[in-house]
Amino acid sequence: MGLRLTRPQIGILSLAHGPFAELLGTWRRIEALGFASLHLADHLIYPRLISYDCWTALGAMAQVTTRVRIGALVSPVTFRHPALLAHHASTADRMSGGRFELGIGAGGAGGDERALGHDPMPASERVGRLEESLEICDRLLRGETVAHTGRQYRVHAAVPAGIQRPRPPFAVAARGPRAIAIAARYADIWVNQGGRDPGTAADTFTAAVRRVVAERAFLDTACAAIGRDPGKIRHRVLAHRASPAPFGSLDAFDEFTGRFVEIGMDEFVFRWPERPDGSRDLEAERVLERVAAERLS
Repeated sequence: MGLRLTRPQIGILSLAHGPFAELLGTWRRIEALGFASLHLADHLIYPRLISYDCWTALGAMAQVTTRVRIGALVSPVTFRHPALLAHHASTADRMSGGRFELGIGAGGAGGDERALGHDPMPASERVGRLEESLEICDRLLRGETVAHTGRQYRVHAAVPAGIQRPRPPFAVAARGPRAIAIAARYADIWVNQGGRDPGTAADTFTAAVRRVVAERAFLDTACAAIGRDPGKIRHRVLAHRASPAPFGSLDAFDEFTGRFVEIGMDEFVFRWPERPDGSRDLEAERVLERVAAERLS
C-alpha cells in the first residue's frame, strides 16, 4: 500500500443504474478486460438518471468480481456518517476478500443535501467533516473502540476487523489547501479531478494540467510539514470531466494520460462510457476495449 507505481494503472467508474443483471454483466466485463479497479459513484441524486444505492451495489460487485479492486469514488461526508462508513468499509473488505478501498471526500454541489431536505453545507463545514470523518474511520478500521466528541460528530463505536492491515487504503478526494493538507495526513491515494471541477471545466487542457501540478506541490509541502514521505501517497486522476475526450481514439487516450504521467500521476479512473440519457456509447466502448488490449497488457 502506498508504493510509487512505475506504470499507471487504469480503473473504471460505473454509475449503478439500469437493469441490475446488465449491470452485473458490465462489471464482469470490465474485470475481464483487465482494468485494475472498479468504482461506484456515491450520490443520492444525479442529473437525468436514478441510481441504485452505492454501498448495497458494492456488495454485489464484490461477489461477481474476483481480482479487480473496488470501492466508492467517493463517498461524501455531507450525508455519510463516519461510523456507518467504517462499518460499511470493514464489511466490504471482508466481502471482497481484501480488495476494497475507502474513497471519501467533502462533497460539493449540494444536490445530496437538497435531496434530504437540507440546505447545502458551506465549504468550511464540509472540510471540517472530512477531517473528523477520516480521523474516526482511521481509528475504527485499525481496530479501536472509538469515543469521539468533536465539532461535527459524536461517536462511540467499534467495527469488525477487515482483511487488509493496518486498514483498507483511503482514497481521499481533495482540492484547496485545507483539504489537501488533510489528505496529506490520511490518504494512501490522493484523488484529483485532473484540474477540472465545475468552476474550471472550460479551461484549456494545459491550464488543467498546471492546476494539478500546483495541487501536487501543495500536497508535497503538506507532507513535509508533518514529516510524511509524499512518495507513500499514490496520485489518482478521476477523469470524469476529462477534456479533450480521452476515448475519441487511442491517440487521444495516450495524449491525455501521457501529460499527467509526466507530472507524476500514478493512476487514472475513467467513467464507463454512456450517452447523456444513460444508454450505451458503443463507439467509446470499442476504444476502451482497444485501450485494454494494447495498453493494459
